[in-house]
Amino acid sequence: MKLGIAIWNGRVSPVFDTSQRLDVLDVEDGQVRSRREEEIGADDPGKKSGRLSELGVATLICGAVSRSLAELLAARGIRVLPFVCGATEEVLSAFLAGRLPDPRLAMPGCCGRRRNRFGAVGRCGSEDEETPAPATPACQPGGQYAAGRVGGVCLRRRGMEGRQG
Repeated sequence: MKLGIAIWNGRVSPVFDTSQRLDVLDVEDGQVRSRREEEIGADDPGKKSGRLSELGVATLICGAVSRSLAELLAARGIRVLPFVCGATEEVLSAFLAGRLPDPRLAMPGCCGRRRNRFGAVGRCGSEDEETPAPATPACQPGGQYAAGRVGGVCLRRRGMEGRQG
C-alpha cells in the first residue's frame, strides 16, 4: 500500500490544500519498504488529487483539508486521515501501530480537544457536534474548520473522516 503524508519542515503540513511536498511510503506488513519525497505543488484541487492518484497513493495523512479537495480525493479512491498534526516520524509510527486517529496527534480544536462557546469541551458524537467550532487560527476561509469539522459539521458524522476508498 502507498501511504502519503503531507509534509512541511519535518511535520505534517497544517493545511493540505496549500501543501507542496508529500512523503510517499510503500508500506507492507506494518513496515516501510521504501520512502521518497515528491513535489505535489498544484494549488488547484483537481490537479492535486490527480497528482496523488498518479503517485498511487492509497491513504493520505494530512492536516486541515477543504471539503472540495477531500471529496475529490475520496472520488479517486484515496482514503484520507485528516486533521492530524505532529512530527512526521511520530505520526508515521502511530499509523504503523494502528493508532490513528489519536487525540494526541489531532490538530488543536479537533474532536475531543475543542471548547464550545460556553467553555464546555465537546466531542464527536456529542449532542453539540452541530455547533460550529469557535473561530481560531486553524479555521479555513469560507467556514471550513480545521477542527475535524467542515462548515461546522463533524466529519466523523458526515462519514468523511478516515473515509475508505
